[in-house]
Amino acid sequence: MPDLGSQRFDDIPLQDVWRNHEELPDGLDLDDLCDLAQLNSLKLTLSFITQIQNVSLEDDGKRLDPDIHEHLLHPPQEDIDLADPNLQLALDLLLAVGNPSQETYHSVHKVILCCYPDEEVFMYDQIKHHVAQLSGIVPVIHDMCINTCIAYVGPYHDLDICPQCGKTCYDPIKLAASNNKTKVTRQEFHTIPIGPQLQALWRHKDSAERMCYR
Repeated sequence: MPDLGSQRFDDIPLQDVWRNHEELPDGLDLDDLCDLAQLNSLKLTLSFITQIQNVSLEDDGKRLDPDIHEHLLHPPQEDIDLADPNLQLALDLLLAVGNPSQETYHSVHKVILCCYPDEEVFMYDQIKHHVAQLSGIVPVIHDMCINTCIAYVGPYHDLDICPQCGKTCYDPIKLAASNNKTKVTRQEFHTIPIGPQLQALWRHKDSAERMCYR
């Protein structure tokens, strides 16, 4: 018998998908479908859909900083103030080197201080914090399988081992050394929410005008 999970949904007889139902009744909601689903892959998909429908910024798994949360709910309307020359220098440095690693930024930072020892140039963590505060754009971070099979969200949220490759979510050496107390994620997945990006674009006159294109 062929594996139902490898077939297209359209090719699977309904009696193999739904339990004891010759016809699908009208008005089924997602909870009804979850109860009726027999295929594990279908159950998993419906579970993701249900959780996406009910998602909220108040959920524990969002991991948004309180200040960023407030920024998202009540976006500032005033222009961004870049009058501080030290802030402007650090922003220019960050932009000039593209998407730098901390080592790249620190190297250039060191060179600047060698030439201008009296200058106050923001460290990498400081300027990243300022950028987040000014723009309101920060990633939502979740644990991820080290082989990128899954992110530990939705139905996978409480798992410690990847259901696809069997690799552990946390560093096994550090976990064992701490007697299972220190859980260090082996891989993380970063999502940049669209809301703060749109708010940042609308906040500046030039980008707001470009947003009205067509």
